[in-house]
Amino acid sequence: MSSLGFGLEKLGLAAIRWPLPTLAVILLTSLLAGWGISRLSIDASISGFYRSGTPEYTQYARLKSLFPASEYDVLAIIEAPDLMRPEALRDMLDLHLELGFAGSVDHVLSMFSMRDPPGEDGISQPVIPDIIPDGPEFKALAARIAAHPLIKDQFLSQTDADGQLALMVIAMRPETVASQGLEAATDEIASILQGARGKSGLQVRLSGIPVMHKETLEGIRRDQIIFNSFGLLIGMIVSWYFFRRPVLVFTVAVVPPMAAFWALGLLGLWGQDINVLINIIPPIMMVITFCDAMHLVFALRRGLRRGLPPPEAARHAVRTVGPACVLTSLTTSIALLALSVTELDLIRNFGFAAAACALLSFFVVISVVPALAVLLIRDEKSFAKNSGTDRPIKWIEVSCHHIANLLQRHYLAILGLGICAIPLFAWLYLQLEPSYRLIDQVPTDMSSIAASKRLDATLGGSYPMHILMRWPKGRKFLSAEVQRALEDAHQLMQSLPEMKRVSSLVTLKRWLRQGGGDKSSPARNFAATLEKMPPDQLGRFLNSERRAALITGQLPNLKARHTSDIFKDLERRTERLRRLYPGYEFIVTGLTSVLAVQTSSMISQLNQGLVLAIVIGIVLIGIAFRSPGAAALSILPNVFPVVAAGASLHLMGEGLQFISVIALTVAFGLAIDDTIHFLNRLYIEHQGRTGRIEAVDRAVRRIGPVLILTSLIIFSSTVGILLSSFYASVLFGKLIMITVAAALIGDLLILPALIIALNKLPPLTFLLRK
Repeated sequence: MSSLGFGLEKLGLAAIRWPLPTLAVILLTSLLAGWGISRLSIDASISGFYRSGTPEYTQYARLKSLFPASEYDVLAIIEAPDLMRPEALRDMLDLHLELGFAGSVDHVLSMFSMRDPPGEDGISQPVIPDIIPDGPEFKALAARIAAHPLIKDQFLSQTDADGQLALMVIAMRPETVASQGLEAATDEIASILQGARGKSGLQVRLSGIPVMHKETLEGIRRDQIIFNSFGLLIGMIVSWYFFRRPVLVFTVAVVPPMAAFWALGLLGLWGQDINVLINIIPPIMMVITFCDAMHLVFALRRGLRRGLPPPEAARHAVRTVGPACVLTSLTTSIALLALSVTELDLIRNFGFAAAACALLSFFVVISVVPALAVLLIRDEKSFAKNSGTDRPIKWIEVSCHHIANLLQRHYLAILGLGICAIPLFAWLYLQLEPSYRLIDQVPTDMSSIAASKRLDATLGGSYPMHILMRWPKGRKFLSAEVQRALEDAHQLMQSLPEMKRVSSLVTLKRWLRQGGGDKSSPARNFAATLEKMPPDQLGRFLNSERRAALITGQLPNLKARHTSDIFKDLERRTERLRRLYPGYEFIVTGLTSVLAVQTSSMISQLNQGLVLAIVIGIVLIGIAFRSPGAAALSILPNVFPVVAAGASLHLMGEGLQFISVIALTVAFGLAIDDTIHFLNRLYIEHQGRTGRIEAVDRAVRRIGPVLILTSLIIFSSTVGILLSSFYASVLFGKLIMITVAAALIGDLLILPALIIALNKLPPLTFLLRK
């Protein structure tokens, strides 16, 4: 069966022949990996996190080039039972001014930014003076603030049962974020806000996409330290419980962290930055290598129990299990590579990187385990004794004997249940709808979540959608036609019932019509006000050099489908403006809409990639085993766990998210490993000139304990993920656990039952021929 591994398993034989040089190569490779790790950096970009080649993202990239401040807004939510008190207003004014001097802050927008129209002297005074008055003067000021159209329901909410809320929009400097990093820039803002309570007892919380992204990165670091340690600890505990021999436990336990270390080193040498998805590659590699190492060590232990010397027992393990390890690495790599079919750069890069690391993990296993076995095992005679330390493994072996006996008696019932379950599970899977919310990617225990929900409840939302308007060359912004087009676009966005806090220069123009200034000439009044506006404020709405204006509305935290419907509705309505104003551009865009519109198509692409991975994996099994029958046999046990996990999503009331399809793809890569090892064992047993039924029985008894033990390790290691503060991570962990459990059922019950049934149906026995 050496052809099953295309000869790559011979690397293990080389490690047995030259163990010390092998360890020297491993050490040098580890040093190289360490250098690669030193080059790793965190990807702190915001929109780059969702970069793709889609038209929606291309339009959003245009928005960023014209209005770069749009993606760097930090939202400070300030709350108190009543903010319209002199001391509260003074504390907020001090905070506004202090934030304006921060090195990472470009400008701050709040109620304190609002100014009156220029007077006869041409000077524009702030709505809220620098010195906050007391007594009757303050009451008059408070009434004016509460009724001001540029402040009311824009930067100041009405008082409700939870108090009153004020909003400050803090625009960070893009160059500072690029040089110092997103976290450092956001931390500077957070440190200023920590002392903002003053005498008035203000409660301040941060939200906005940069803050959510920062908290996501922090949560990932925390979770990965915990989960990697938890997974390694569980693996060692389970290995010790079943092996009870330090040398075997060490041989199994040293491989996963080394694979994770090499994977990180490869990513660093590759120049790949760490992000949310890339960060889950090391634990995936730990799981893959744990499984393969366990199979090799089980085969090694079997040879030692037969009295073979360590080098010979290691060769036996490499020759019998090594080829299957090669094939499992290839199929897992192909499954992960299938993720690259998507247009989303984040997921595509993850697919390429994870596929490369999956291949790398094989070289870790095939070199480290045989070399350590030859160097460390010295008392091989003790393995041949029937010791009480083997009792836990005996329990699993006895369980597999019972499973083998059950299959002989009830194979038709088991196969029938499996065949009936697959279409039912597949139907439930197909009922899943794409579901994605940006808030689901942020740790649920972070303050930005509570702040965002509070903002949704009071000011209507914090997730922007824009209409980017551009006018033809030769026309001025203040011309009647351009102003009419901007008014129409603003009114169009405002007509959507879900859209709140719609803002543009039209908002200012409408207020001027109602307020002071030169009422005899509204156009002159508007032009004078624009001239006196601070450049940072004006730049959020107008880029006159490039003939562009921006209308922005805020949405609450909605599911992707709802947001996508709003986007499409706004896009349809905007089509009327394009016909009405030839030569003008009206582009509906924004990070929220990009994510919403991309979600459905991206998840569909990922599903197609998963199907492609299943097909290629099954075909590869047929090629490796030189048997179309082997490919046909592997269909049922590998489709079963995927549709079972999909059905469980439906029963849990979940939708189909990016992380769901990624988890199913990773889990399929793990599931097909079990099938390969079972078929490998089956062919080995059948080559011993035993009948097919007896070969199935012996394969279940021999490979069953390893499949159960590796599944138990994966299951136990994944339990820690359920403690994560990330909704997406918890969902990922649940799906991995469900898929691994279903894969065990598929490979230890459905697959053997299928083979027994086919053997008793003469027209179909050709499927069992090699």
